[in-house]
Amino acid sequence: MSEYRKLLHRDVIPPYYIERGILGGYRPPGITIKQSLLSIFSINNETFNVWTHLLALFYNFWYIQQVCNSKTMNDLSADEKAPLLCYMAALCVYPSGSVIAHIFNSMSEFSRHFSFMIDYLGICIYAFCTALAVIAYAFPPEWRNSTFEQLFIVVNFISASLAICLTCKSRFWAFSIYTQILRFLGFVLPYFTSMSVLVYRLMYTSGSEATLHYFHHFATAFSFSVFYISHFPECLFPGAFDIYLHSHQIFHVLVGVATHHKLFGLEMDIANKYSLAAIPNCIHLMGCFILFGSVITGYYIYHKYQEIYRRRNAIVQFPAKYKWNKTEKILQSQTTKLCYSLFFQIMLFLKIQHLNISAGTSLTL
Repeated sequence: MSEYRKLLHRDVIPPYYIERGILGGYRPPGITIKQSLLSIFSINNETFNVWTHLLALFYNFWYIQQVCNSKTMNDLSADEKAPLLCYMAALCVYPSGSVIAHIFNSMSEFSRHFSFMIDYLGICIYAFCTALAVIAYAFPPEWRNSTFEQLFIVVNFISASLAICLTCKSRFWAFSIYTQILRFLGFVLPYFTSMSVLVYRLMYTSGSEATLHYFHHFATAFSFSVFYISHFPECLFPGAFDIYLHSHQIFHVLVGVATHHKLFGLEMDIANKYSLAAIPNCIHLMGCFILFGSVITGYYIYHKYQEIYRRRNAIVQFPAKYKWNKTEKILQSQTTKLCYSLFFQIMLFLKIQHLNISAGTSLTL
């Protein structure tokens, strides 16, 4: 049997590979990139984690093609199309990050943390692009030209950035149910800020087909949250769901269902012209967030690598250690300055964008 096809029990693998309630079905730690890719065609406890989002990714590509060729899309102006294009691009980003994380997390300790941090970045990109789509198509008309509208994109930019920080930082903490809850709260923050206006619509506006889809989205989101936090059913029946139907697989399926209820709701709002608004340079806003989020993620990846390096090379000569610490402090200082510089430049850019939205003009960079 090929090395990567051997399934191991949790007693013989390092603790950072162990998942709560999963006793067996683990791939051998230290497999290569090729073996990681081939492992998705064999049975292990990550196989269906990969395929649930890989199939969702293929479906997203097909559905995006249908939307792009639809009459509704052709009736929109370029500035009105941009938020939907950003949202549909993000529909491909977040399952891709998940697929990467679940394929390559057994190569090494560092590859596990690296791949999951990329996964978190993809989720936060999706959250920010959701905010762009909501303010363009689903924003309550009575809130247009209000202070809340002016702050909406800025608040979502900040909350999604904080979510990257919190979720990546959680990779430095010892795994426990509390760590997972805090990581989950990191994702809840941008979700709440981007979806708050849809909660308002459910509570205070009359029913519509779009509102019904948003209700189904929230119901499904609550369901996948319960599975993510509780680790049901494997927490009650350890070993019985190592390969099939454990909570993370159910979580992936429900995430896909919730995502498409949200997309269907947005499509209904666009078709009915519920509250259309052009966002000048929307794609630039998405690019700014991807750049800033990538810098933050890279910062935490670098420090995670250094933590693993120090732990594995604890006994070194004092002069070498001193020189390395001095170099690291310089790099850390420069990285922090770069993050602050990018943040303030992007905040200025976002403020200009809001002024342009209010004035009904566009900005050419």
